[in-house]
Amino acid sequence: MRLSLAQPQGRLFWGQAVLVACCLFYVCFWRAAFHPYRSAAVPFGGKAALFLCTLLCGIGGVALTVSGISLVGKKPVSQALLVVGGAAAYVVLLLLTTLLWKRRVTTELVLLVAWTVLELSALNALYGAGFFGKGIAALFAGLCAAALLGGLWCYLRYDQLPPLPAFFLGYVPLLLDAAVMAGLCAAIFFRARNAI
Repeated sequence: MRLSLAQPQGRLFWGQAVLVACCLFYVCFWRAAFHPYRSAAVPFGGKAALFLCTLLCGIGGVALTVSGISLVGKKPVSQALLVVGGAAAYVVLLLLTTLLWKRRVTTELVLLVAWTVLELSALNALYGAGFFGKGIAALFAGLCAAALLGGLWCYLRYDQLPPLPAFFLGYVPLLLDAAVMAGLCAAIFFRARNAI
């Protein structure tokens, strides 16, 4: 079976692959723009090019993933419920991190939650289409939850660290998310060839 863009699993495969590229470009951008001692040496044009590549891959990967999700009519969990649940989780985490842990609000929190909702939606679609069994879907749902928790821990610790350790900690959520999506790509690829 080919991973065609006409099929939901094909769009989800390519969407996840492009989002992995987005994470890798963002890692390069993070290094170029935010290293506490070396970012000044990187020309503005280089930083802008990396940011543009990150942005385009992000938009393209999300668009492909969402279109793949939308091709599946019957899903075990309502898509609206996942979106509303994600919005509620964001509000709860926002209140907890700002009021309880005194963390300043940055875009990373909304990205962590939005990424988790997107990945759970993709798994919901793959399971609903009969492409993944319950075991593979549950495995990747657990990996998404672990990546979210790891990202939240980094989010909370970031402001408490000196500049250089904080800079290196900034890589961790990106690499966790990229690893989960790369694993999902591999699972889709091998399932398409009846290997799993």
